[in-house]
Amino acid sequence: MRGYTAGFNTPTFVVDAPGGGGKRNAHSFEHYDRETGVSVYTAPSVKPGQSFLYFDPVDRLSAAAQARWQDPVEQQRMIDQALAASR
Repeated sequence: MRGYTAGFNTPTFVVDAPGGGGKRNAHSFEHYDRETGVSVYTAPSVKPGQSFLYFDPVDRLSAAAQARWQDPVEQQRMIDQALAASR
């Protein structure tokens, strides 16, 4: 749509980053793992140096990923991996 309509008419998809990260453009993630559904965002002007996590709905993930989310240890591992990949 860009280039065909005025900028104020162009939709922007945003993620309201949990934990006070503000609204981030959905495509502006630092890291996104499609398999686990974990996205990592930063908000340098709001909270410098802090990362904000956003999670895809578990029921939209593969059966294998849903099974991984059932285990709390595996949950933390997926989160830690996403945070490490975003740095």
